[in-house]
Amino acid sequence: MLRVRVTAPPVAGRANAALERLLASALDVPKSAVRVVSGARGREKTVVIEGISREQMRGRLGGAAT
Repeated sequence: MLRVRVTAPPVAGRANAALERLLASALDVPKSAVRVVSGARGREKTVVIEGISREQMRGRLGGAAT
């Protein structure tokens, strides 16, 4: 689990798009590799990140994700 806070309003998918951009940038993957697959309307979301392993993700996030 990773706790992320974005400043975009939860209107018309803006917060989800901001989350996808933030994760893509932090993980150095294309934005198209990151997508919210569940929880689009709630606070808790499931995100799929393609093209990176769990170990690579932890390394790029400084071990913050579990």
